[in-house]
Amino acid sequence: MTDPTHPSSYSTSSDFVTSLLSPFVPPSEQSESRRLSSGWDLLDLSPLPPSRRSHGLAFDDDQSLIISFGFHSSQPNSFQSLNDVWKFTPPETYDKLTSGGGLETGSHLSCVFENKLYITGGLKFQNQQWSNPSETSLHVLNLDDPTAGWESFDLPSIPSRGELAGGCVGGKMYFHGGLMIKGSNVLGMSDFWEVDLETKQESRLPSGPGARFSHAADVDDERFCLSAGRAFKPSGSWYMLSDLHCYDHNSKQWSDVTPSNYYERVYHSLNLYDGDLYQFGGYRSLVSGGKVVAMVDNDLLKTELTSSQWYQFNNGSSVPVRFQHAAKVMGEDLVLYGGRFETTDDCKAVNSLALNTLNSDDFILAPGDAGDEYDMSGGVHLVVAAMIITGLMLLAVFGAIRRRAAERGEEAGGMFGRSNNAGLEQAQIDEIPITTYQKKSLRRPSGAAVLDESADENDEGEGETCSICLCDFCQGDQIRELPCSHIFHPECVDTWLKRNSSCPACRQSIRTMQRANEVRERLQRVDSAGGESPGRGLLGNSREGGVSLEMTEISVRREGNEENI
Repeated sequence: MTDPTHPSSYSTSSDFVTSLLSPFVPPSEQSESRRLSSGWDLLDLSPLPPSRRSHGLAFDDDQSLIISFGFHSSQPNSFQSLNDVWKFTPPETYDKLTSGGGLETGSHLSCVFENKLYITGGLKFQNQQWSNPSETSLHVLNLDDPTAGWESFDLPSIPSRGELAGGCVGGKMYFHGGLMIKGSNVLGMSDFWEVDLETKQESRLPSGPGARFSHAADVDDERFCLSAGRAFKPSGSWYMLSDLHCYDHNSKQWSDVTPSNYYERVYHSLNLYDGDLYQFGGYRSLVSGGKVVAMVDNDLLKTELTSSQWYQFNNGSSVPVRFQHAAKVMGEDLVLYGGRFETTDDCKAVNSLALNTLNSDDFILAPGDAGDEYDMSGGVHLVVAAMIITGLMLLAVFGAIRRRAAERGEEAGGMFGRSNNAGLEQAQIDEIPITTYQKKSLRRPSGAAVLDESADENDEGEGETCSICLCDFCQGDQIRELPCSHIFHPECVDTWLKRNSSCPACRQSIRTMQRANEVRERLQRVDSAGGESPGRGLLGNSREGGVSLEMTEISVRREGNEENI
């Protein structure tokens, strides 16, 4: 079946699909914040259903929790498909409603309307292979008589997918995006749908944000909101998103409401309550100390939509870090269940937080991911990529930068240390050259402070994308090339640089790289002026006035967020 919502498919191996759906979290240190205190309540009853991730979570007419399907993981990156449905009515024990019926699925969407459980979409793991159902159907279970089994209704206009995100309100189910797997082809979806649960009819709505999967969404009477997730590049690799968009039911228009202190997240949760958005947990990657690190979070973020800022819950309480969990607002409470850190056994319990008891004193302004570097002192961090050392100039450049910073009265943390991330002045932005785009195979970096000299050797000239607007560059386009050699449309990156002094792709400090280039140019001028013996110039050892300079340069290569973690 041809996907009507995406321009092309990406051929990929089954190994890639498995890695795509199972972000790598190696056995490592546990979260130091695995504690429960005031704020979050713990509902840890027995008997418990099998722990799970990528499951469905909904509430019935009696305000009971309905847990459906998903995957159990007894070992890191293991998969055991579950086909059971459970009901939990606090503070009583769990009741198993049904199992079987052929609906072994995860990464689906579920909701309850008129005491019937509705499920659509999902991914299956059978015979060590991932797949979608062959067609998209709406599956219905009567909660008053679960032994009667499932009914299924075809939704013929909707391409099948898993990792869709959405919710239900007023007898209608809304969902956006997702991941389609057809044999060796993997597609990121960008379509937006409404399904009438009474008539079992689907309607396509305006598609606003781009194709994505592993994202989070929720809906109320006024709006549908979605957050972050992952998307594919034309090369087939994926990268993380950090945007936030809302669709207004009345105007039928999308609006970008991304806070300025944005966060990249996948496999997180998003919930609307009293006009505000609450985002919990998830998975992301950051740069720390020049290294790409993977993060699993347990933070609760809130935005008032009109504030353009994320605020972080800060009353000293927490729950275990997790991703691939589910969270829903039941009455006045945010209820959280399932997910995993290394295994699903890390996150067995049900946790709840009374949102109506929170006030502004319980939140602080969230730091966001926009800094040059991330302070790892308070989180769970797992290093998944190391610096690649290639040799040229680090010691000399490092010392020169420190001396120059001392002369200016600035704090210098080194080439990859923390720097002031205030935005650049327009005059400083104008100093960064605007050139005409050429394919990578025809382009060489000019004056970059950090180079990957192998980057062009294996390049076949495939298209590149502006990582801000996600549009491909065309031959002859105007581009602004930062000192780290990353390129963007001028109108895209200029807006960024007015608020941030770092590259949006690799997060290296523009000011530091510019100073490094200035020092290197000075060294080159000294070297070209003579006085050095053959082979003892810029790339060798020089002795002048009794001072030995062994000049080396470190090249840090961060593959954006494209690593198959």
